[in-house]
Amino acid sequence: MDNETYLRVEQFRQLKEQIRGCEEYLIVGIDISKNQHHAFFGTPNGITVKRRLIFKNDFNGFLSLLSMAEVLRDQNGLWHIVFGMEPTGNYHKPLGMFLINRNQEVVLVSGIATQRNRELLDDRWDKNDTKCAANVADLISQGKCLFYEQPTPEISGLRSLLSLRERMKKNYHILRMRIRNNLVAEYFPEFDRFENRKQVLKMSGFDLSAKRSGKGSDKAYPVISKKGSNTLRYALFQAAVIASSRNKYFIQYYTNTMKGREKERGIKIKMRVKLAAKLLIIAWTIMKTKNAFNPDLVQSVK
Repeated sequence: MDNETYLRVEQFRQLKEQIRGCEEYLIVGIDISKNQHHAFFGTPNGITVKRRLIFKNDFNGFLSLLSMAEVLRDQNGLWHIVFGMEPTGNYHKPLGMFLINRNQEVVLVSGIATQRNRELLDDRWDKNDTKCAANVADLISQGKCLFYEQPTPEISGLRSLLSLRERMKKNYHILRMRIRNNLVAEYFPEFDRFENRKQVLKMSGFDLSAKRSGKGSDKAYPVISKKGSNTLRYALFQAAVIASSRNKYFIQYYTNTMKGREKERGIKIKMRVKLAAKLLIIAWTIMKTKNAFNPDLVQSVK
C-alpha cells in the first residue's frame, strides 16, 4: 500500500468514527446514471443545504459539482466535504477518479443498503433520482459507507480481464446447456443413448451401405444410406464446405483425403460428405467426453 492510499484509508476510518452528528461535514450524495448525475447536499444532522443539482457526466459537469460543493461548504461554515455514490456499472468511475485526483474524500454505498434504507425512510418512497441522491447522503451520515478503492492501472486491467473471463465462461455454459437441453433434446432425443460412432452415423444417414445380391454383388460400391435426418445431413454438409475452405486443420484433412484421387469424378463432393460425417463424430465425441476440441487430433480421427 503506497502512502497516498494509506492516508486515504486513515481519513476514511476517521470519517466513519466522526460523521454521526458532526457539524463540520457537507455530505454530497450522488445518484449515478449514464449521461447525467443528480446530487443532494446536506449535513449529518439531517439539514438539507441544496436539494438538487443535475450535472453532466463529463469534465465540465464534474467541475460544476466540485465548485458548487465548495461554495456551499463556505456559505454554511463547514470544514469538510465528503462525496458519496452508489456504484452503477462503470459510470461512477470517471467522477470518482476526478474527485480523488483533486484530493477530495469519496466513499461508496452498497446497492442493498440503499434499497433497505429507502424502505426505512418512507415505505411509500418511489425510486427517483432526487430521492436516491438524498438516500445516499443519509447512509453516509450514519457511517454506512465503503472505502472507494483506487487500484493501479495494472490491477484494474487484470480485474477487467478476470471479469471478462467469468462472463465468457458463464455464456459458454448457458449456450452449451441450450444446445444440449433444447436443440438436441428436441431434434435428437436419442443422442445421449448412443454408445458408438456407428450409431451416430446411422442416425444421420451417413452410414455406408450397398446392394450385394446377384452376379454383381462383388463389385457393389457402398454409398451413404441417406436413411437418417435430411436436415442434419444438409447442415453438416454446409459446415463441411466452410470447414474445408476456411479452417486450416480441416483444409489439410480434406486435401489429404483427395491425394491420388484428384481427377476422380465427383471426388470433391464425396470427400466433403466424408468430412461432414467426421464433423458429426467430433461433435458427438466432445459432448460425450466433455473435453475441449483438440485440432491436433483431426488427422487421427477417422
